[in-house]
This record gives sequence, structure tokens and C-alpha cells, in this order.
Amino acid sequence: MVFLLAAMQLHGAGPFTVNTTSDTHAVNPASSPNDSGGQISLRSAIEAANAQGGATTINVPAGTYNLTLGELGIAPNGGKTNNIIGAGAAATIVNQTDSTNRVFNIDFNSVGSTLVTISNLTIQGGHDSADGLGGAGILAGSVIAMPKDVLNLGNCVLRDNHCTTNTTREPGGGIQMAAGDLNISACTFSNNTSGQSFGGAIFVLAQSVVSSLNVTNSVFINNSMTNNSGAGPDGGGAIVIETPPGSVHNLIACTFTNNRAIGVSGNTYGGAVQLNVGVLNIVNSTFVNNAATGQGGLGGALYVDSGTVNMSFCRLIGNTATHGGGALYNHGSNGANTTATNNWWGCNSGPGAAGCDVVGSDGGTLAFDPWLILTNSASPGTVNPSQ
Repeated sequence: MVFLLAAMQLHGAGPFTVNTTSDTHAVNPASSPNDSGGQISLRSAIEAANAQGGATTINVPAGTYNLTLGELGIAPNGGKTNNIIGAGAAATIVNQTDSTNRVFNIDFNSVGSTLVTISNLTIQGGHDSADGLGGAGILAGSVIAMPKDVLNLGNCVLRDNHCTTNTTREPGGGIQMAAGDLNISACTFSNNTSGQSFGGAIFVLAQSVVSSLNVTNSVFINNSMTNNSGAGPDGGGAIVIETPPGSVHNLIACTFTNNRAIGVSGNTYGGAVQLNVGVLNIVNSTFVNNAATGQGGLGGALYVDSGTVNMSFCRLIGNTATHGGGALYNHGSNGANTTATNNWWGCNSGPGAAGCDVVGSDGGTLAFDPWLILTNSASPGTVNPSQ
């Protein structure tokens, strides 16, 4: 009997397959994901996964799931492994219908030891004004708890998620990861905003927990933040990373286009990406037409406030900043060090030449030589008549 009880405790809930697009509660989530009509909604399946033991997979068929009962709380007390699998980002859409609530809140009480994987769906329409904590699309992270939380996103779209605009303390328009590991693959972030706070699309914050952001084959387009505070500086139109020493982050084969850190009143840094402490490796990525505008704008594509950036085999074209470092600014006086060799800066003459993107620094290490030179040649060199 003892052996059977142990085996039952190891057995996970579900898997659950959602069969209605309505937003409903589970009647008895500890024993069933069914709502009062005997159906399984996305919310009722998550409630059952929270209440029952073990790992849970939730399959979400094609459809638009309009949320009418507030945010979806996943593993509010940590300690869960959950997989939420859609039918494809174009087919499965989770849409917040009010202007108050976010879409997903993971490990709300920051207990830790939570592993959540979300794949093949769209997350849209979230806001954070219900609690003012940021993370309008997804709020996650273990804060200081260990083992830390892990969030995996694959083949997802996060779009049109917006933090409240009247404070500088609600970061992460698309996602806020407050300590833990955030892994993103083949996702698109578009038209997300963080108000006056950091990180229009993503904000990764860790006070004491060594954390990581790993993003591959993903696109960031038209994400932004706007500093109206007169204070700051604030920044990171697409991504801000603020982690303790020992944290290592990677952006691989990503594209950043038309992301903005807009300074109406107060300085703004990092039109696309801003790093504060830790190591950031950027490889095979493209930065086009990103900007840090307005008062004190620095680092149109990338602002390295402190920490170390290693960038290679990237393309930087048409990025601008009103105050310096149209492509990249290295805040060396604050401990920043950047090695940005073997990149293409929009023309063959290197950063700062006529027609090329510009780099800037106020100390520390900023290395950008050698840079890539694009050439072409005919093969064969001579073409005879009739060939």
C-alpha cells in the first residue's frame, strides 16, 4: 500500500485537452478540469493543473480564447511543471479582453522550482494596471527563491501587450522574468510597450539569483518604451537585462527592427537592447532602424550600461541615437566592456564612416576592428559571346 501511494504521488495530472473557447472556472479542480457545463476551458484546465499533483500537459486546439475572468494564474505557489501546447501561433490565440489584466501570471507568490513551457500560441492584449507589477503579457520568476523558476517559450507570438504608462516601476511589456531562466525559440514580439519602464518586449531582473536569457531565431519589431518621467534613465525598447554578476545571456540569430526608446522627458538608452551587469553574447543577429530618441538618447541598437557584451557576425543598419552611439554605446565609465568585432556596420568602411552606423564610448573597452567587408566578384571573370 505504501508503494502504491508513492507511485500515485508521482503520477501527473492530465493530460487535459481544452474543448471550449469560453472562459470558465473548474468546479472541483482538485479532481477534475471540468467546468459547470462539463467542458474543459483553458482556465479550468490550468486550475486543475494547479490543484493536482505532478506534471501536467494542456493541449489547446485552434481558436481564439477570449479571457473575461482576469489573468490566468499558473502555479501560483510554485513547484509545478506545466506544458501548454497550442495548435500554432496563427491558429491558437489567447486574448485578454479587458484593459486591466495581464494574460499569464506564473508563480505569483515567487516560491520557485517551477518549470513552465508554452508553445505554438499567440499571447495578446495584456495589461498590468490591476496590480502595477509589470509583465503585461507574462509575469514570471522566483525573485529570490531557489531552485529558481524556468520559463520556455517556443513558436509563440507576443503582441499588443502594454504596461501602465504613468510609472517607471512596471517593466516588461511582453514578459517580465523576475529571476530565473527564460528560454525563447522562434518567437515574435511585436507592438509591446512598457510605458515609462524598462523593456518594451522583455525585462529580465534578478536581484541575487544568477539568471539567464537565451533567445534564438526570434523577431522583435515595433516594441517601445517612452520616458515621460523627467527622471531615469530608462530604456530598452525591446529588451532590458538587469542581473547579478555570473549571469550569462545569449541572443542568437535574432532580428530587431524599428524598436524605440523614446525620451519625451528624461534620458533614454538602448533602442533595442540594454544590458546592466552580466555577460551578453550576440551572434548572427540583425539590427535595423532601431532608435534611442529625444533627450539624452544613447545606443540606438544597443546600450551597454555595465557588464560585458560580445557581438560577432551581426548586421547593424540605420540605427540612430540623438545623443551618441547610433548603433552601440559602451558606458565604460560605469564598468561596461564591449567586444564587437567581425560585424557589418551598414557599409564597408567601419563604424563612424560616412554611411555607416556609429559607435560611442566614455571609457572601458570598446573594440570593433576588424569589421566585415562585403564584396562581390564575377565567376567566371570573363564571359565570351554566346556563353
